[in-house]
Amino acid sequence: MKIKIFSIVTITLILALHISSASALEEKMLFNKYAEKFDMKPVVFTHGLHIKRNKCEICHDAIFIKKKGANDINMNKNSKGQYCGKCHNGRDAYPLLKCERCHSGETTIKKK
Repeated sequence: MKIKIFSIVTITLILALHISSASALEEKMLFNKYAEKFDMKPVVFTHGLHIKRNKCEICHDAIFIKKKGANDINMNKNSKGQYCGKCHNGRDAYPLLKCERCHSGETTIKKK
């Protein structure tokens, strides 16, 4: 009986982790705190692309705080190697030279 309960709990946890991982892979975030002020489209961040390439600890909480509004991300800080600029420097990931790569302005996603 104990083995059966343990098996059920284990399978439930594995399924829950798989489902939360799948939703994180598809998650997109829209950042627009400064973009419109500078006549730019909002930044669309595809969380799943980053998860496929890196472990969570690389960004959280080393670069980004996992709390809505806690990170004052802007291009000035990015260009100084903070936030996105920590990796998007031309060595570790593509440089921040083509605005439309991030400032795509996709509007079919939930604002964060």
